[in-house]
Amino acid sequence: GSISTTVTKDEGVAIKKLVTNERLTALIVDDDKLSRSMLTYLLNKTDVETLEAVNGLDAMQVLMEQTPDIIFLDRYMPEMDGLETIRAI
Repeated sequence: GSISTTVTKDEGVAIKKLVTNERLTALIVDDDKLSRSMLTYLLNKTDVETLEAVNGLDAMQVLMEQTPDIIFLDRYMPEMDGLETIRAI
């Protein structure tokens, strides 16, 4: 049998970027500066552009201005945690 899947517009953009070698953008949301820095370092080494936010509220501000291809989201953060952020997005 064959597998059928639906690709959203945003996922299609990310796939196109991968195929055409366009630079992907990741949003890293974590209140721990060391965690953000380590993930930023690793992603930048693979030529992924990174944006950072210190909590869910900060992430919502970033998302008003930019559309990352992927979001790395910590579960436990002050002000607005990961689950609240997912619900808001």
